[in-house]
Amino acid sequence: MDNHLLNPNAQHINCWAFRTTKDKDHLDFVTKELSLGRLRQGWGYKACFDLRVNGDVYHHVASNMAIMKKVKKGDILLILNLPKYGLCTKVEATEDFFTGYIFDIPKSNAGDAPQDFGHIFPVRVLKTINKSDITDANLLRSINNCHQRFWSLNPYRNTIFSL
Repeated sequence: MDNHLLNPNAQHINCWAFRTTKDKDHLDFVTKELSLGRLRQGWGYKACFDLRVNGDVYHHVASNMAIMKKVKKGDILLILNLPKYGLCTKVEATEDFFTGYIFDIPKSNAGDAPQDFGHIFPVRVLKTINKSDITDANLLRSINNCHQRFWSLNPYRNTIFSL
């Protein structure tokens, strides 16, 4: 059971769905980074895509601005299909993403680091969840049918806290 159920400030905690990659070749890299407290997001392969500098300029990068501006310390994110398809990783934001954001293009080491994940958000991994263990049909529909990279799961907050 999450401590959030016991936390009197839990009503101030938002819950988010987050997609980082669909590319099976990148899952190991993103999963390893996540275990180190670094939630990596794509569209970060050029220095000019740093959200602190030009976040509103490039339309494909601007969608990451919502992530940076909305996620606050203590918020819960379900990272979909990570570490592999059918699983979700539940994480907690360790800082407001606006202040904890780092831009760092991965350095390729013998080809194991994709060059497209320069956006880094600070998190703490809580647990891995098998989607088949989620019994709330509405939550399942939300995470299975939405194709955005980031959206609110607040209507399912109690279910997410109990996962």
